[in-house]
Amino acid sequence: MSMSGARVKQDWVKAVVLGLSLGLPVSSAAEDLAPEFEMERLGLLMEEQLAADDFSGVRGTLDAMQALEAELPADYQYYRALVAFEARDNVTARDHLVRYVNQAGREGKYYEQALKFISSAEKEIRSATAEAKVSAVQPDAQPNPFQTRESVLQADERRAYLEGLRSLYLRQNDREALLDHLNALLTANPYVPGRIVDLNRRLGVYYRVSVSGRDTLVLQRSEYAENGQVDIQMDRTSVFGINPYVESDCDFPRRQCWVSHPVRASEHWLVLMDRPEVAREIAQALSYLILELQG
Repeated sequence: MSMSGARVKQDWVKAVVLGLSLGLPVSSAAEDLAPEFEMERLGLLMEEQLAADDFSGVRGTLDAMQALEAELPADYQYYRALVAFEARDNVTARDHLVRYVNQAGREGKYYEQALKFISSAEKEIRSATAEAKVSAVQPDAQPNPFQTRESVLQADERRAYLEGLRSLYLRQNDREALLDHLNALLTANPYVPGRIVDLNRRLGVYYRVSVSGRDTLVLQRSEYAENGQVDIQMDRTSVFGINPYVESDCDFPRRQCWVSHPVRASEHWLVLMDRPEVAREIAQALSYLILELQG
């Protein structure tokens, strides 16, 4: 190396050290990909995760895709269905597959496979429903004020769903797996009235679910303002003796979905963006968590 080349290198190293000491950027390499290119990168990453049967990674990648300010590809619905199948959640899987076929049409990469999966999911749903109805009329069954609703929501499928979550989140019990799943969904789906999500800062309403004692469900609501201030509210609900099956609904003109309070049914317990499949998944997981706490 020439003396001039060595001096240039030495000066560059000094500049880097000085920049780091002052907290200044020393390279433009940290620039983020545009959303449409980041979507493609995540799609390639997800294919690698699927090939390795890393469904926990796939779920995280799907959540990251959903958080981008870019149109979701039709394949997103198909991959969501695969994650739901892995968790033994046939109802959610079928919903995503139907959306995939309707969006992608016959030209879709997974068109034929999606149709076969829809048939398989519907067969499992009918089977679980029939078994639940048979068990609901057994003479030795214990009285349960919510027995009819339990048969509709398929107790056997609930057990399979929880088994899938334990495997997905590497948890030993249903309560921890449900809390992990709920908080992952809530973190990835804040309610932002302006609908513009800034990934570099928190803005809008975020929720977090926890459990206090043996039978109290705690919902933390954190609202982040433009000026950086945050307003935190806590809702504590004893699950003893309540109907565990919470409902979700959407108001598409207002671009909102919500989950109703388990006691005050007319009250919106938590508000989300207008993503009905997410609202339904959260309502289902909350219902299962309440059932778990009721023991």
